[in-house]
Amino acid sequence: MAMQKTIEKDDLLAVLGCGIVIGLFFYLKFFFLAVVLLVLGANLDQTIAEHLNVSKIPLILAMVAIVGTSLINYVFKLLPTGLQTKPRSAARRACARASTTSRRANWCTR
Repeated sequence: MAMQKTIEKDDLLAVLGCGIVIGLFFYLKFFFLAVVLLVLGANLDQTIAEHLNVSKIPLILAMVAIVGTSLINYVFKLLPTGLQTKPRSAARRACARASTTSRRANWCTR
């Protein structure tokens, strides 16, 4: 009789949670604590939130602002700035290739 291996749902959620925390730590570094506090505050139970006198709406709006800012930053990084290096011409590439392959590359130094 073969043993059946199963994965517990709680263990899988724990591994997923640890992965998210590690990913946030590496991605955010400086803002890690602020994001963790926002996430914890936004996911508080209603009775605990009322007891601590914490409103969830500003926390959720702050999280939306953080996500929106990071998406805008990502889009702006994709846009060209005009400061990129221009590709070299075919003649210059040929000279560079010739200078690395031959010892006497004086004809390429014009």
